[in-house]
Amino acid sequence: ICKIISPLSASVPAGVVLMKEKAGFKFTTRVQPLRLAEWDTEDKVTFFMSGRNYTFRDYEKMANKVFARRYCSAGCLPATYLEKEFWHEIGCGKMDTVEYACDVDGSAFSSSPTDQLGNSKWNLKVLNLLVSLLYLLFSLLIHLLNTSSLLF
Repeated sequence: ICKIISPLSASVPAGVVLMKEKAGFKFTTRVQPLRLAEWDTEDKVTFFMSGRNYTFRDYEKMANKVFARRYCSAGCLPATYLEKEFWHEIGCGKMDTVEYACDVDGSAFSSSPTDQLGNSKWNLKVLNLLVSLLYLLFSLLIHLLNTSSLLF
């Protein structure tokens, strides 16, 4: 598993981008067993199960309630502490599953002209455009090569 971290930070939060660019934005969460793997009766490993449908606001409310109940806090905790808690839960914890949002359709890259990440080459929204432009360029080159060979 590889995690790529952009050297730039988004100035517009992903949830704001998705809600603004998609009216009525909803997504389905994933439910993952908090064990290294869970085997079924046919010796096949099951990793994800489909969760519930949420709006961004509903998911945020649910997550904040769970967080406040578990950590008696409404603020942020250090990422290193949360990662340590995660691995402790995987190894010997009491919780059975975790519900989280990933693989959300759409792009959380902002179109705002003031967002440094949205205006950078790290913005994956422009990747499809770049691929399309490369395809057109190569198609044109192939066409020119084919027609120019007829001239010789």
